[in-house]
Amino acid sequence: ADAYNNRGVIYYKKGDFENAITDFDTTIKLNPEDADAYNNRGLAYDEKGDFESAIQDYDTAIKLNPKDADAYNNRGVIYYKKGDFENAITDFDTTMKLKPEDPEAYNNRGFIYFTKGDFDTAIKDYTKAIELNSQFAMAYCNRGEIWLHKGEWDKAKTDFTTAKQLEFDIIAMFQDRYGSVADFEQKTGLQVSSDIAEMLTQQ
Repeated sequence: ADAYNNRGVIYYKKGDFENAITDFDTTIKLNPEDADAYNNRGLAYDEKGDFESAIQDYDTAIKLNPKDADAYNNRGVIYYKKGDFENAITDFDTTMKLKPEDPEAYNNRGFIYFTKGDFDTAIKDYTKAIELNSQFAMAYCNRGEIWLHKGEWDKAKTDFTTAKQLEFDIIAMFQDRYGSVADFEQKTGLQVSSDIAEMLTQQ
């Protein structure tokens, strides 16, 4: 069972989700009590966009191991993708209780609060994620994005600069979420400072 599970993890890392799921299926047939196999298969279903199957697998993983912080975190991500913010926050809260030093859960919950428009709470979560992992580039980028919405240009520039130094592609992030600086300005009614506009524009 372990060999199938391990090979499934490699297939998953290679982006071969069909073979990954097949191996996790075999792992579960050989060892139906293997919570990790359900969690891993849930990740593969997530990548395929099959959110319902992913949730079912995370539910089973949690039932088999109620202290599996990763399964709660992963299920929270699916709930977020489905737009079920309340259940997502509940799962991230549980992740933090089980694994209080996990910066991913704070970053994930911060993104939900940002999406809900609760910028101050989101900033607290991103800041906590950075305290737990000073090299967490995405958390710097996400916090910089909020400073942008709040018109705090110096703070935004500092966070974007740090994320960039940690080799995070802030331009790709910004273009994916807003399209361009002009689109952002039209959407928010803000006039982005020229130095930040330059940072967020493909040269």
